[in-house]
Amino acid sequence: MPGKSQLPTDGARARRLLALSVAAATLLLAVAPQLYACFKLGRSWNGSFAYFTTDERAYAAYVNALADGRPRRNDPYTGRDDQLNAPQAESLFSIQFVPAYALALTARLLRLKTDACFFLLLCACAALSALVLFRLIHDLTGDPWLAAAGALFVLCLGSLATSYGSIWVAPHLAAVRFRHMPFLRRYQPAFPFPLFFLFCALTWRALTTRTSRASYVAALGAGLVLAALVFSYFYLWTAAVAWLACLAALWLAARPTERRASLKLFVLVAAPALLALAPYAYLLAHRAATMESVQALERTHAPDLFRVPELIGYSVLLALVWAAWRRRVVAVENPVFIFAASFALLPLALFNQQIVTGRSLQPLHYDVFIANYCALLAIVLTARLVRAQPFRLPMLLAAALFAYGWATIDTALWARQSMVFFRVQDDMAAAVVRLRELATQGRDGTDTDSTVFSPTPSVEDLLPTAAPQPVLWSLHTAVFSGASVEDERTRLLMHLYYSGVDLSAAEGRDYETLDRKTKYYVGLLLGSERINPNLRRDWQPVTPEETMLALQRYADFAASFDRERTTSHALAYLLVYDYDHGELSNLDRWYERDAGEHLGRFTLYRLKLRH
Repeated sequence: MPGKSQLPTDGARARRLLALSVAAATLLLAVAPQLYACFKLGRSWNGSFAYFTTDERAYAAYVNALADGRPRRNDPYTGRDDQLNAPQAESLFSIQFVPAYALALTARLLRLKTDACFFLLLCACAALSALVLFRLIHDLTGDPWLAAAGALFVLCLGSLATSYGSIWVAPHLAAVRFRHMPFLRRYQPAFPFPLFFLFCALTWRALTTRTSRASYVAALGAGLVLAALVFSYFYLWTAAVAWLACLAALWLAARPTERRASLKLFVLVAAPALLALAPYAYLLAHRAATMESVQALERTHAPDLFRVPELIGYSVLLALVWAAWRRRVVAVENPVFIFAASFALLPLALFNQQIVTGRSLQPLHYDVFIANYCALLAIVLTARLVRAQPFRLPMLLAAALFAYGWATIDTALWARQSMVFFRVQDDMAAAVVRLRELATQGRDGTDTDSTVFSPTPSVEDLLPTAAPQPVLWSLHTAVFSGASVEDERTRLLMHLYYSGVDLSAAEGRDYETLDRKTKYYVGLLLGSERINPNLRRDWQPVTPEETMLALQRYADFAASFDRERTTSHALAYLLVYDYDHGELSNLDRWYERDAGEHLGRFTLYRLKLRH
């Protein structure tokens, strides 16, 4: 192993200061969009903390329901919970329950609102991810300055090292929206993200610690972390297993004299996860029937070889082969060499496991949330290996400043784009307080029977993140287990009907030529699996025939709407946003409104079915 950088350090104290500095810098980037939003709103800020991506709303809604005391198998959007006489199927949320329960318990113990709890999670995961990566790189290289620069390099360039990054994204993928620092999407993958690299660090210690007892303790710790990942996030625990397989194959091949002892350690690391997979498989066997279609599970054996993390991995592997051939590292059995190669191989394994399994499940999540970061980590480790001389401070500062500058620009753009999300959420504060007050008048204080309707889709999507009442339909109704495919379609059609959506302008036109609003509503009718090219490799553009079929389905539904349909999903409240009134004549045909309550920029009406 080449010597570490000849830069001034003052032992453990200097390392701690460096690590804390990296954590503070990462934390500043993480909270910058929230600070920007509060600055823009000024004194009109109502004290809410932003959800900057749409999927964060679904996670927050589930946590909010748990914090309200509802069961693990709950559906915050339809209000249907697991009961003895009406058991609910498992959802992705109820299976991956570790982060949700950790947040819900925190919210209850500290008496925090869900959005405040999510803000604390943002801060904690940003800082912890930086600290864990600093420690991992330092353990592998022994160089605190490289660890500091490397941690920033990995965390700040995540959006660059992905096929869905800011400069790589193709025109037909332009609608893809991920955070400026994708690993901070809450609570997936933000909560388990530092656990993944903690798992890697413990595995390193297990394999390189000289005393047997310390090795076994580290291996067991790594195994327990992996077991926790199993119930935290599918894409991270499967990535951890794939990385462990790559590492084991390389380690056992490169270090044959230690094969027996190393094999024991790998078995000890894997054992807790194997035990965890038994209950995991049980939960998965009781999943909702809609899960596969909603998650766009694809059955294919086609290779996937040219994503950006893979290209980075190929480059790193070539550099390692060249370095070994030129003897610029000690040998291929060097532990750092093996770890660098394992991180470089990981993207290839993740994006091509379907060649063996025949199943591919939205690989974009590997691309954005873990493969990109592992590829960047491989660059850091390999750069240290191939250099004949230690890094000088100016070089490390330049790399760190480049990474941080990139993330700063990304963050500024994201903060501006996300204001539309935050403004609606913050404007809802008074309405949420009132709905919670009304819920306390119910039998159990949760009021999962009084359905709320709003003609603004983002309002219905945001409401369950803070209020206990269910909604008629939302962008995330389909991902929970409370609604069947047919029920979810009916709810969507009712939402469009009550909102007075007119799609006549779309008749006879190609989907891609529609105006933004019409395209959005037609897209809802077609379904995300048809309009989102990122979900499947075999995706094809929407055909005119599909568009006409969707329009005809809506027209037929509206023409045949009757009282029976109204009572099948009876409404209790109407929540109208000042900036999006909608055309509510269809709703008024079937319901009577009271005088309404003005709550900030919203008006809340009680509804009663007409006789």
